[in-house]
Amino acid sequence: MFRIAICDDEPEQVELIRGHLLRALFHLNIDSNIAGFTSGEDLLHSIQANQGFEIIFLDISLVDRNGIEAAKLIREKDRKALIIFVTGSTSFLQKGYEARAFRYLVKPATETMIE
Repeated sequence: MFRIAICDDEPEQVELIRGHLLRALFHLNIDSNIAGFTSGEDLLHSIQANQGFEIIFLDISLVDRNGIEAAKLIREKDRKALIIFVTGSTSFLQKGYEARAFRYLVKPATETMIE
């Protein structure tokens, strides 16, 4: 079972990505557990509590913590998780890859992009 996290300070974006993921995973017949977070701090607390994730969809422009900073802290705890930045700006593209992001998706994330 894949453990997937979605972190965006806009709850509607969390639900949009969750919906895209659920449809894609259903078509691929993959079991998953998807956790949604609206703050980087909540995501980091979950990871610190040893609730690891195989895939993390992470917004860069979070209210409480920059997503790049959060990704770097995640990397201190987990080097294997795939981090996929989903953000409205391409200005952090280079910084995203410095945090060893797997992908960088520009909002609005579509089902095809997620798949």
